[in-house]
Amino acid sequence: MSQAYTLHYVVSDALTKRAMVSWSRPAQNRRQLWLFFAACVAVGALIGLSIGWLGIDKIITGPMLLSGLVGFYLGLALWLVMHKRDVRRLTAFTARQREKQGPLTATFGPDEVTIDSALSRSTFAWGCVDDVIAMDGATALRSGALVYALPHSALPDGVSAKQFHQDLTSWQAAAQ
Repeated sequence: MSQAYTLHYVVSDALTKRAMVSWSRPAQNRRQLWLFFAACVAVGALIGLSIGWLGIDKIITGPMLLSGLVGFYLGLALWLVMHKRDVRRLTAFTARQREKQGPLTATFGPDEVTIDSALSRSTFAWGCVDDVIAMDGATALRSGALVYALPHSALPDGVSAKQFHQDLTSWQAAAQ
């Protein structure tokens, strides 16, 4: 186990966006999105069939069912559009903040994490870190709603991403 790591880096927009959702495991490709869409259509079809099977199609007519389903799917589409818009706004906000803070210097040791920028210095114990997340080309630290992206390209010479992740994970686990 290493005593400490010091990284000097600038976080890219793409890495920030990936780190922000790294813990939620969102749909990663178009196939998964199409499967989600197909599941929504299947739910609508199941509702329609259930109404027929239960014999309440006399009370709930075809036009009523159709308008209810159209309203449901329009609401789902509206939610998706608003979600995408809000993610773009959040990403733009963080990009502006990153420009102000400039390059980062982060030091990781067995007892604490320190992150320095042009705007601030943040030091916190490993007990504040909820999760150490392995990502493609980076490691992310999640502390509540905050996510710190650490690009592997900034690792000191001779340090592997695997060893870095193992050390951070063991320090975080020891503090819990």
